[in-house]
Amino acid sequence: MEVDTQTDTTPDGKHYGVLTIPQQFRFTADEKFQRGISETYEYTDAIGSWHIRMELDNLPDPRGFLNIQKDVKPRMRTILFMWLVDVHRKFNGVEEVLWRTFEIIDRYLASQATRRKDLQLIACASLWIASKYHEIYPPTADDLVHVSDKAFKKTELVKMEMRLCRHFSMKFSYPTAFDFLTRYTAIALASIQVPKSREEKVKTRIRFLAMYGMERMIMDMHSLLYKPSLLAACSLFTAMSLISHNWTTEMEQATGYTERDFREKYELYKKIKKQVMDFTSQAHGAVIRKYATPERGEVSSLRKKVPPRKSEDTARARRPKRTTRSPANIKARTSGKRRRKTSP
Repeated sequence: MEVDTQTDTTPDGKHYGVLTIPQQFRFTADEKFQRGISETYEYTDAIGSWHIRMELDNLPDPRGFLNIQKDVKPRMRTILFMWLVDVHRKFNGVEEVLWRTFEIIDRYLASQATRRKDLQLIACASLWIASKYHEIYPPTADDLVHVSDKAFKKTELVKMEMRLCRHFSMKFSYPTAFDFLTRYTAIALASIQVPKSREEKVKTRIRFLAMYGMERMIMDMHSLLYKPSLLAACSLFTAMSLISHNWTTEMEQATGYTERDFREKYELYKKIKKQVMDFTSQAHGAVIRKYATPERGEVSSLRKKVPPRKSEDTARARRPKRTTRSPANIKARTSGKRRRKTSP
């Protein structure tokens, strides 16, 4: 995996963006949100700062995968994650489950050498743990054995779950990129100014386009070089820029990143945009299908309107116009034909 040539001063062996932290955690828009019983506005500052601290204190080695794994190759990780996207949809799980699963797998592969034949087992055990954290009714061991086409036994799944739990000391609640994206998107959508008739459509498109770009990018090994909050912020920035919405001062304070950071300082924006604009990727087919559905705004099928080519316009302009006959001429020609037909 080639290393990006960033223009910031990221220390060696650290994630890009590790030196940047948000300037503010609470915003006036928070008071207007309809919150659930577990979402308390008064604790926004404490939760936001704790997430940043947890992220910085628990970042895995960004190049651990390449340094440790000998039998497992980057393309195998992509294939595995694509399979997980389809499995996650089959179980109709919440998005937090998928991103928690990605996080567990990447953390484990960054520190433990693994055989390629064990990848599917690790993936199912990770999905099982993540489901127990976020779902009321997680899939059973039999469900996971079945969906893997019996690639492993139920006892092997339980043993792998125990191995992962011991490896992480039962700590699976680190903030994921999806956690940061959810928070950033809520702040961004509160300040979007669009006509009332288009408000729901525009906000839906921004929300799912950001999720789509981030999910496409996580399939790439380069995503491991960036801390999760930067991946989330840049995915949202990419979505907003593609739909022609500005990155506001409020978003700079919430994320710590300016528009110039995304466009000039990091290579991540270009990579996410390239992924989003690749509509026919065979390697990312599962994600493209997932976000082509109406409930996700069909964002994977959005196309940029291309103006007609100049040559076509010129040819159309030079094409001679058809002359329209007057009613009198048409009548005369018709009457003449009738006379010829009736003559002896």
